[in-house]
Amino acid sequence: MGSVADPQQIEDSILFPEIIEPSRGREEAQMDNSSQCTLMSKELLEAALNGQEKTLTELLGLVVGESPDSAHVTIEAPDNDLNQAKNLKSTTCIGNTVLHILAGNGHAELAVKTYMKDRSLLEVCNNRDETAVHCAARFGHDTVISKLIVKARELKYDLKDTLGKKNMHKETALHEAARYGHTATVKALLIEEDLALAGMVNKSNESPLYLATVKGHVDVVRLLVQHLCDKEITSEYYSGPKRSTALHTAALRRGKGLDMVNELLKLKPATLAKGRDIFGSTPLHYAASTGDVRIARRLLEHDASLATCDDLLGLFPLHVAAYMGNNGIILELLKYNLDSWELLDHRGRNFLHVAAESERRPRTMIIRHLIIIAGKQKEDEQPKLWEVLSKVISATDSEGNTPLHIAARAGDSNGVASLLLEEWIDISLISLGVCLVTHANSEFAPKMFATSCSHSSPKK
Repeated sequence: MGSVADPQQIEDSILFPEIIEPSRGREEAQMDNSSQCTLMSKELLEAALNGQEKTLTELLGLVVGESPDSAHVTIEAPDNDLNQAKNLKSTTCIGNTVLHILAGNGHAELAVKTYMKDRSLLEVCNNRDETAVHCAARFGHDTVISKLIVKARELKYDLKDTLGKKNMHKETALHEAARYGHTATVKALLIEEDLALAGMVNKSNESPLYLATVKGHVDVVRLLVQHLCDKEITSEYYSGPKRSTALHTAALRRGKGLDMVNELLKLKPATLAKGRDIFGSTPLHYAASTGDVRIARRLLEHDASLATCDDLLGLFPLHVAAYMGNNGIILELLKYNLDSWELLDHRGRNFLHVAAESERRPRTMIIRHLIIIAGKQKEDEQPKLWEVLSKVISATDSEGNTPLHIAARAGDSNGVASLLLEEWIDISLISLGVCLVTHANSEFAPKMFATSCSHSSPKK
């Protein structure tokens, strides 16, 4: 005969299938609840998990044959049957009441009947400080939440405090629903039109809107934005960790990111677009990092001045795109403002200096692509980008180094110096000659000079 499954294992595997972080131990929980609660029996646990109405009616003394949607006078005190009273107050090893289990498994009518039997159960928190509403929200049981809210209204009971309760991570039920993308549940939680609920942040300073965005739940983002638009809201409503915002994380996401950026720009466009995290980075810096040209273009369409916002290191989005090897972003930024090549970081470097020392991608790939694009523009008699790149190659940083010096210092294992000299010899020879004379004392000048002399004649 096989061993009997532990009631707690049954609950954890069905009700909470995700990995559960340890919190307080069982002994501590039992000490806390010893005056009120007893350990839930296996029979009651299985009945709650499976929604067995007959068994639950017997064990809890629920009202038989009456719809929970009909109003009636609730019985405040438990029945005379002491076993039923004990069952109502009993909890699992992690502190879940029968209402937690019913709500987490979507047994809406039974959950409401149990609530009618003992309204205090809705306020009870388990060892992770979760209410039954948290459990329903995590698994997207919007019907449970809607029915509980309707019943509470009938009984003139204000649920705002209950809906706003936070678990051990300082998260409300709305955080749970937003994280897992349960749009209908989010809508059910917002039915009370309690604006404050959407502005509560967790331990990491993440709002429900931020969590929905970071998980890519476009429908939830859209719903929350609709709920918050034209309202007087503070930064907590769209905040994330390290002073980032929902728009920052939307700019990081490929695919769904553009849809979320479009939605978020309806909320607080000026504030969000120029919002800076603790490193001074804007959402455009984030887009430049990941290389999504559509998102970068949308942000620039909203406010072209974003290209001229630097972070705490003096890095502009153009520098970030160059370092990450995102040529599409580089070209998009130059298209909006050709003079942006003159933007320098705190070390006096332009974007090509940064590209020349980047190890994120082969540097020849980064620069060759720019040369190809610029060359095509030159052939089409649109020499602007070509002229820009010819200026960038001879520009020096605060230490007097050109991008060629940077490439040589980095070892030039990818042949960046040779590539630049080879491709630019026809338009840059004179300026390069000046650079080499100017930097004659540099240990890298002979190497660069030798490379330039290896080309017998300018390219045509």
